[in-house]
Amino acid sequence: MKILKFLKLLFCIFYSIYFFIISLILHITGIILGVLLILFGLRKFVYFLEGIWVRFYFLLGGKIIKIKGIENFNKNENYLIIANHSSFFDIHCLLGVFNGLSFLAKKELMKNPLWNLAIKFSNSVPIDRENFLSSMESLNNIIKNSKFKINICIFPEGTRTKTGKIGNFKKGFIRILKNTNLNLLPVTLNGFYNFKPKNRIYFDPLVKLEVIIHKPLKNEELKIMNENEILEYSRNIILNDYIIK
Repeated sequence: MKILKFLKLLFCIFYSIYFFIISLILHITGIILGVLLILFGLRKFVYFLEGIWVRFYFLLGGKIIKIKGIENFNKNENYLIIANHSSFFDIHCLLGVFNGLSFLAKKELMKNPLWNLAIKFSNSVPIDRENFLSSMESLNNIIKNSKFKINICIFPEGTRTKTGKIGNFKKGFIRILKNTNLNLLPVTLNGFYNFKPKNRIYFDPLVKLEVIIHKPLKNEELKIMNENEILEYSRNIILNDYIIK
């Protein structure tokens, strides 16, 4: 048993080195290409390439992401997407599944030049906690004035889990629901914690990755519920299909 564990660890280490090199190359080339295309007004083409880039990225890593419930996602609608957050690669996965995806980011991240650039070019929205209404006005303007369908994504836990268990949801996404007309689309991400958790250096290439898209929850129906009911209801939907080894 000890020999098998050692061989698996050795395999994981070599895989991690390989995947790190692949990640570095693809991220640098992807960012440069994306910025150039956006500067030339080809943002829609960037959204198209995002999906291809992500699938190619995971494929080079020997990973094929299984997607369930894709019929629950209507490409002609805007959604507020919420998902459990357990790995850095959650973002990559969601970008590959949903075209035109924007993330909500803390305004403090704008102080970092790289994050500042990423937020501006990805159509993501910096959230000012001290002036939330202004942030919501900016969000609504992006949704209203965009030439493309935009889906907003937020991780209600606020940060990646350190234990693999889904943490308590924070109320930020509820305030967004109440200040927009977006329907809520819960998503469960399976396998990403075991693939590369926050507190582990190496990857586990043997883990299977899965995305489960649940049925959307109507905005008008959620607005008649109190905040605690929404938190519990939406979290349980994601939790019921969550698998951790």
